[in-house]
Amino acid sequence: MDLSTEFPRLFHQIYGHWCDFIVRAPGRVNLIGEHTDYNGFPVLPMSLEQAIYAAVGVRTDKTVQVRNVDPLYSELTFTLECRIPPGNPGDWGNYVKAGIQGVIDWERNPKPLEALHGFDCLITGTIPPGSGLSSSSALVVASALAFLEANEIPYERASLAEMLASAEHYVGTQGGGMDQAICLLGEAGQALKIDFFPLRASPVPLPEGWSIVICNSLIRAEKTRAAMRLYNRRPIECRIAVAMLEKQRFGSYGNCARLSQLIGPECGPENLLEQAMSLFHEEGYSWTEIAEFLKEDPDEVEGRLGRMRDGSVFGETEDGFQLRKRVRHVLTEATRVERSFRALSSGDVLQFAELMNDSHRSCRDDYEISCPELDVLVQVARLSGAKGARLTGAGFGGCTVNLVRDDKIDAFRAMIWEEYLQRYLMLKRPELGESVDSGDMLSISKPARGSEIMKAR
Repeated sequence: MDLSTEFPRLFHQIYGHWCDFIVRAPGRVNLIGEHTDYNGFPVLPMSLEQAIYAAVGVRTDKTVQVRNVDPLYSELTFTLECRIPPGNPGDWGNYVKAGIQGVIDWERNPKPLEALHGFDCLITGTIPPGSGLSSSSALVVASALAFLEANEIPYERASLAEMLASAEHYVGTQGGGMDQAICLLGEAGQALKIDFFPLRASPVPLPEGWSIVICNSLIRAEKTRAAMRLYNRRPIECRIAVAMLEKQRFGSYGNCARLSQLIGPECGPENLLEQAMSLFHEEGYSWTEIAEFLKEDPDEVEGRLGRMRDGSVFGETEDGFQLRKRVRHVLTEATRVERSFRALSSGDVLQFAELMNDSHRSCRDDYEISCPELDVLVQVARLSGAKGARLTGAGFGGCTVNLVRDDKIDAFRAMIWEEYLQRYLMLKRPELGESVDSGDMLSISKPARGSEIMKAR
């Protein structure tokens, strides 16, 4: 769709007036550093050319109307209020509401509710939904920027990114701050090593002669209630591990919220990993066993460590909380991010590629966020010429990220199409491959600039 002419005209057809501006919020691919952000450790993503676009027309009342170019998404209308009621879990409108609710609650917002007004909005995008390329967080950022711009509220990007990381918990997932940060802070031609608490970004160039190729497994990473339980289990397991490690070291717990807070001059990542491997057994933990270690009432421990954003308690898991595996992944992955940043800074492409491969093994075996299709796609990618290949995003479907020489891309593309789609996926899940073309499966993206406001022509 032509954003300069066709998109504004479609907005006018729907709402009867012209849009005032267009918001662009890019997706992202995480090169390495999976599930480290909410543990306080760095990540290494880049923002993509694929993006969410929002055409916005300012209103004078407190109504927000949102339509999507794709008819699969239902129309959304709501009124600005102190607490905007969410829709059903997985409803796409919750991501729009999350960005707006975050601005309403933001201590840096100088305007009271009675001084704020709504807007009309039309959404389109080029990020495949459910691909693990952060279309959801891009929508949160886009809605927040639309609301800020419509109400002429000033903001600083790093502070806004930190706020929106918390605001996205509105939808029911308990993730970190990588997606919002790279969406707002991305730089053309650069990946960013992003550190947290406080948020800071360090650019690093990608190697010349190599491309980042994104392959879609065609398995959607869903945002249903069941899927959210899978996503939310990992942060809760990390929260439990922090409490038990803190209790072991200091005799009490509650002062540390993230694994990174247990790192210090007297205890580096390797020391903490050694302590964790000594403390946690391989079998899963029940709430009763966790409470016995913490010397507290099981119901109180479950209510404190297992409580989710909506106030509900996570409950037991069939295989127990896998604390040893989760901590091992987070601490080794954090080290891989730092080593990757140094490798890219010095031009050591093969070292970076090997770290990508190690990351996938850890995501698969210790954090257990892969799926058979992702594992096959990674294996095929390496046999097809990728030096480094790994899953990217929250997991359970979506995409892989691959490091491929520029002169090998055509052969790589052909092999992925033949070996993954035709010989594997079409036999296992034929309904997924019936209407697929190569553009749905594989894209090459250079690091793009972060979010922006574009004046409507």
